[in-house]
Amino acid sequence: MPLHPGAGDAESFLVVSTALAAPVRRRPLLVTIAGIVALVVVAVAVRVDLDVRRDAHHARSEAARDAKRRAALVRDLDRADVSLAATRAQLATDERVLASATGDRDALNRALGVATSDLAGVRASVNGAQLQLLAGNGQIQDLGQCLNGVQNALNAAAVADTGSAVRALAAVADSCKQAGA
Repeated sequence: MPLHPGAGDAESFLVVSTALAAPVRRRPLLVTIAGIVALVVVAVAVRVDLDVRRDAHHARSEAARDAKRRAALVRDLDRADVSLAATRAQLATDERVLASATGDRDALNRALGVATSDLAGVRASVNGAQLQLLAGNGQIQDLGQCLNGVQNALNAAAVADTGSAVRALAAVADSCKQAGA
């Protein structure tokens, strides 16, 4: 069988040409399909690469924002630590002042108790003195009335009015008895 046209009959040329042509037609189709597949693979790879790059950029941006937030939180925490230390120092000072004030208060309460007890004693003495004064005041009034009556009697006796002198003494007799005179 001849391999090229004109070397044999027309039928064998057709068989040979069909046999040769078939692989040649399939080869460009396979190459085209392979090229399309390669293009699709490259397109997918490019797309995946772009997605990965975008995700990586997004992740780096998030990481940078997180780092800034962490730095701000660390600064805030440092300020809070300083503030807490100052508050603790102030608390310790306040506790010492409170302990001192509590001691002073307790000492003053004890002194107040002593002063209250002393005051109760003084009140009792004053009340007793007032009672004595009231009693003495009554006696003084009685003594004053008695002396006035005696003076009136002496004046009446000095002018030789013995009746008036006796009446003046009789009028103050009770006052003189109560005054102890």
